[in-house]
Amino acid sequence: MAALPGLVCIVNAADFLFRARAASWIGPPDYALLEETLARGLGLWPLPQLGLILLVVVLWRWGGLHRMSWPEPGVLD
Repeated sequence: MAALPGLVCIVNAADFLFRARAASWIGPPDYALLEETLARGLGLWPLPQLGLILLVVVLWRWGGLHRMSWPEPGVLD
């Protein structure tokens, strides 16, 4: 019985929030702020640079890029 008022409140809020016009005043997401922040951090055209960075990380992790090490002594003698 104690949970009944809370349950009624949840059902009422869900009914209000799931109406089509409840969020009609919220516009679609605009990624201009994210792109501007990336442009300030990475320079002009940040999205191709992010793609290149992601490609290097993927190749490094799962591809053929391996860390270069110094040759062992006596190998090149």
